[in-house]
Amino acid sequence: MKKTKVLGMFSVLSLGLLGQSSSPTLSAACQLGGNPSYPDCVDGEVTFTGSGFSSIANAVTVYVTNSANKVLDNASYLLNGGVLTFTENLSAPDTYTISVNGTVMLTVTTGSRN
Repeated sequence: MKKTKVLGMFSVLSLGLLGQSSSPTLSAACQLGGNPSYPDCVDGEVTFTGSGFSSIANAVTVYVTNSANKVLDNASYLLNGGVLTFTENLSAPDTYTISVNGTVMLTVTTGSRN
């Protein structure tokens, strides 16, 4: 009987581990192509794409802060099968920190056109 319980617990643990996804990732792409390119974007819109977020949750909270640690955006975004996509207007030349659910995922530096 004890052997059966141990095997049963191992099976449940194995299934739980298989259901876990890898750590979430976030990437960015400058909307204005050319040079300079990400991560030194010319000021303007930057599109972020993330994967590996829990497909159980329907949404995540994204924080965008500038170099003075001022929160510029605090919004919830819906996930599509664990994939996150959103666009931010980072028009002022600065370094921005992008956090998802309280975890810093990426920094982006924007510059002005010469």
